[in-house]
Amino acid sequence: MQLDETLQKAIEVEHITRLGNTPEESTIHIMKLRGRIILTDGNLFYTYEDLTGEIVPYPGGPEYQISGFGR
Repeated sequence: MQLDETLQKAIEVEHITRLGNTPEESTIHIMKLRGRIILTDGNLFYTYEDLTGEIVPYPGGPEYQISGFGR
């Protein structure tokens, strides 16, 4: 979501239905951790890369995989 300069109105909204290479739509949980936006689909953590505007896997590798979250 992109807000106007007054932070009162959304000027652009992007609907995200899946993260990474997930073949199907899933529920996406969003949180903020250490100033970063973190997203998860219940399998992996992702973060929003504000310099490129992309959602990328959270740095750290396989130890950030989770089991049973949100299911």
